[in-house]
Order: sequence, then structure tokens, then C-alpha cells
Amino acid sequence: MENIQKKSVLKLIQDNPCENLYFIAESELLCDYEVEKRFDENNDGFPVEREDAQYWIEQIDWRIDSAWILEDTQFDQNKKDGALLLRLNKDSPLPQHYIQYWTQHRIGIFIQSDADIDEMQQHLSSLVLVNSETDNMVYFRLQEPRQLDGIIKSLNKYRQAELLGPINHIIWCKDIGREYQWMHTENPNPTPASEQEAPWFSFTQAEDERMDYYTEENFKLSVLSHLKYCLTQQQDTPSPLNDQDDQALMEQIEQGLSVASQYGYIDNAHISRFILAILGNLVLTQQHADMIRKAQNPAIHPNRRINELEQSIKKLGGSIDECKN
Repeated sequence: MENIQKKSVLKLIQDNPCENLYFIAESELLCDYEVEKRFDENNDGFPVEREDAQYWIEQIDWRIDSAWILEDTQFDQNKKDGALLLRLNKDSPLPQHYIQYWTQHRIGIFIQSDADIDEMQQHLSSLVLVNSETDNMVYFRLQEPRQLDGIIKSLNKYRQAELLGPINHIIWCKDIGREYQWMHTENPNPTPASEQEAPWFSFTQAEDERMDYYTEENFKLSVLSHLKYCLTQQQDTPSPLNDQDDQALMEQIEQGLSVASQYGYIDNAHISRFILAILGNLVLTQQHADMIRKAQNPAIHPNRRINELEQSIKKLGGSIDECKN
């Protein structure tokens, strides 16, 4: 597995050494993004009709062959809520569209393979469920960019080949908070698609533990990225966190994660803002206990709690409303 420069991504995708180039789209995230984007563009206050992922893809490139990964599985009735496999032509505008608009939204991954679309759909659908020694049978999404590098790192080359089957190469964008790193991995030994029904692949306990470790480390790095960005926006309102290096900030994050999780904060952007306000102690003191209680109230949606906390801080003379995204 290797990091690749953003300027090299399009060339790596288009200079495909295999017969076929695929994109696996996360349907829900794709639809959410496109509906919100068009609502903002219309600027008329009227809702945008929520079409399925195939509709939005056809607005970008109508020549694409597609297959629902959950089709003909036990989840077939919900297939349009799952991932959509797309086979792209060499000159498809979709890779450029992804790089320009979708990078920050975890909408999917690119795959290069000699397998045709039926074989690829067969293999991916056989992986919708996997066995785990720690969690028994679990729903599995290979196309989740935040998880993928942890999965690859957790498996040796023989196990990678077993999992990836006919996939030769995967190219994806790893989310590290406000930063994004393009990644590439090559299957050391491509094999035909599995003919077994899910779940046939099993993660060992050691592999599960390694995946948990990498997932947690990536999450902390993501929160760190958001937190450092927030601090750059606070120059007029100094925080005790401003003078701390990455290691010290990571200690604050580890402390903050245990507090934030108790009150329902799970999104890295929310957590970083919570840490900045509560642990960073911008302007909050014990006299603002009511404000803190609201921020910790699990009965209120986390996004609303953070927004109200930020508005209260702003009225008190602080300002953290620049680091919302």
C-alpha cells in the first residue's frame, strides 16, 4: 500500500493496466451530497426530489454499466440503499468529477480489474457479510474509505489476495479530518471471484484487533486535524491548547474522547469543537455550568448542542463558529 500525490491520481486511475475500471459508490452518501448541492444551487427554498444513485450517476456519465452489490443477496429489498458498482469507460468524466467534488464526502473507491462486471458484482456481493471472531457475523463494506487502509494493513499478502479476489488495484481517498490522502494498493495475487455465499471470509481475532487499532488511530488523527484547524481560527481568542505540540494535543484528544463519547459525540468535527470549547477552556468557567450542561445533554442532537454552545461562546466574546466543517 502506498500514498500517492493528488496530481498523480487522475493519471493513475486512467492509465489502467487492467481490462476494466470500476467505481463503487456509496449510494446514501452520493444521494445526500447531490440533493444538498442542488438545493443550495436552486436557492429557492423548494426541496429537491431524492432520486436513486443511478439517476445522479447518469447526470455525470450516461454510458456507465452498473450493478447493485446487494442484488440477489438476503438484502435485495434494500439494494438501492447499498453500494452501486459502476464500470467506467476509459474517457469517463466520473474520476475527474470525484476528484473535484466528492473527495471530502467518502462516496466510494476506484477498482481496476480484468474481471467483467458480473464477476466483480458476484465477488463483492459475497463479501457483504463476513465472520469475525470477536463480533461473530458482521455487515462488511469494502468501499468504506475510512476503514480500507486499516483492513489492508491488518492482513498479510496471502489474506489480502483471498479477500480481494479478482480485484487487481484499489485507489481511494483517505479522510484525515480536514486533510485527505490518496492511497493505492495492489493485490499480490488476483484470483477468480468467490462462488461461495456470504459469509465465507473470516477475520481472525488478531486481524480484528489490528483493524480496531488502525481505525482508532485514524480517527484520532482526524480529530487532531480538525482541532488544529479550529485553533488557527481562534487567534483573537487565545486557548491553552494553542502552544501545545501534536503529542500534547493528542493527549487532550484521548482525554476528550472519553468525555465526548459519554454525551453522544461521535463525529470527528463535533468532537474537535467540543474539546476546543470544554477542554480548551476558551472562555468557559464554572460560572457557565448551564452552558456546559446543554453541551452534554444527550437528549439534544449533537450538532444542535455544538451550534448552541458556539453561539453562547460567541456572545461571551469567544468565536469558534469558523471551524464548523
